[in-house]
Amino acid sequence: LFRSAKNAPFEIGALSDSFVKLKVAGIDPTNGSMKALVDSVARFGGTGESLKRASVAIQQMAGKGVVSMEELRQQLGEAVPTAMRDMADGMGVSMQELAKIVQTGTLQAGPAISKMLLRMKINNEGAAAEMMNTWVGTTARFKTEMQLAAKAIADAGFAEEAKKVVRELTETLQSPEFAKFGADSGKALGDLVRGLTDVTKMLISYRGEIELLVKAWLVYRSEEPTSELQSPM
Repeated sequence: LFRSAKNAPFEIGALSDSFVKLKVAGIDPTNGSMKALVDSVARFGGTGESLKRASVAIQQMAGKGVVSMEELRQQLGEAVPTAMRDMADGMGVSMQELAKIVQTGTLQAGPAISKMLLRMKINNEGAAAEMMNTWVGTTARFKTEMQLAAKAIADAGFAEEAKKVVRELTETLQSPEFAKFGADSGKALGDLVRGLTDVTKMLISYRGEIELLVKAWLVYRSEEPTSELQSPM
């Protein structure tokens, strides 16, 4: 998957999501089916979200066991407009004949999807590589490289060390010593708040006296003699 991500114009998150959905649908993503779907979405300028929608449509059809027009034409068709034609060509029937078969609700999803993906592979081979040169492809490749770099850092031991530190910190937080520290800190903060409350109440209680003292001091300051400096003539 990580090797494929380096050559795909979509973010690794979208590729991983599609990989899992194909697996769940009973389709081996490593046999070329994943690449066929990526190439097909890229052929029509799709994004990572388009790839996800296409994968969801395939997963839903596989889950139901039969092909439905809703997933084939609407959900999958939005991401890959030629999906229905690809399925028809793969089965060797016309699109009109395919529509009639689908409407009966008896078209087995597994074989039909496999044939559609094979036709997509033939028709859209190399589209993803071409899209890598576009702005969407370039930015997706940049994001993928950043994620791969982060994975390399984690694999080099950073993730293990970080988990070790977090475990040790968790154990410390659960220790009796930290519990006592928390209790003591809480009591000290409570005492501080109560002290501030008492001081505030006292100031409010004696605000009249404080105002008189301030006024008296201001009067005293205003009546102090001032000396004038005289410069020699």
